[in-house]
Amino acid sequence: MKITYEEFKELKKKFDEFSKVRILTPSMAPLILVNDMVVVSPLPKDLNKIEPFDILVFWQKDKLICHFFIKKENGIYITRGLNNKNNDEPVQEDHLYGIVIKPKVGPIKKFFLKFFMR
Repeated sequence: MKITYEEFKELKKKFDEFSKVRILTPSMAPLILVNDMVVVSPLPKDLNKIEPFDILVFWQKDKLICHFFIKKENGIYITRGLNNKNNDEPVQEDHLYGIVIKPKVGPIKKFFLKFFMR
């Protein structure tokens, strides 16, 4: 589903508790499959609380993307899908939408992801 940046800003402005986002691609399979609905919570007020391998939803090129957060460099967020060999294009802070809370990626899964996604 295409969403312009202006539509994204309006969607983000109305976002207060939880939201559901439908997944359109297999980039996060088998953890998240095509047509799955993920539950998203708003970003924390302190963005430094976002941890590596939290799953972020963000706007990029007229669509919402759901990928792992890898790291933050110079105010830019580095993300990558589970099935992608390379990182995504850098994500600006104002393009972030929220954090996926279901399905949850616990500490054990995050530990193994560090090795799998090298």
